[in-house]
Amino acid sequence: MDISNLDLTAASDSGATIDLVHPGTGADLGIKIGVTGFESEAVKAAERAYLRGVQDRKKKPDPAEFLMGRRVAVAAASVTSVTGMEVGQEAITVDKLRAMLADPSWIWILEQVEEVAGDRASFFTDTATT
Repeated sequence: MDISNLDLTAASDSGATIDLVHPGTGADLGIKIGVTGFESEAVKAAERAYLRGVQDRKKKPDPAEFLMGRRVAVAAASVTSVTGMEVGQEAITVDKLRAMLADPSWIWILEQVEEVAGDRASFFTDTATT
């Protein structure tokens, strides 16, 4: 079998779309978030940058802070677009959404980004190669 079309980096870079759902009911919120996969080079570079930043700090974070920081860095780097999202009257941009991912109030968004961006199957739509 030819596996040339199963390149994880290329598939991750192709992106996927999240239809954000309500954290309690699962109802579609009409918000779409574009993401690349965690194997994309941009996400890996962001993860390396986070790890270097932690390594260079004089005071190391506690393990829980370290792990949450890594989660946020990776998820934020995977976000490529957002449409239909507002907080109050303010339209949310990609940069604002990335910042929101670090806020515990929005953990449910972080979890949905991780669920899609961290799932390799999200980036392979050709079932003939699975």
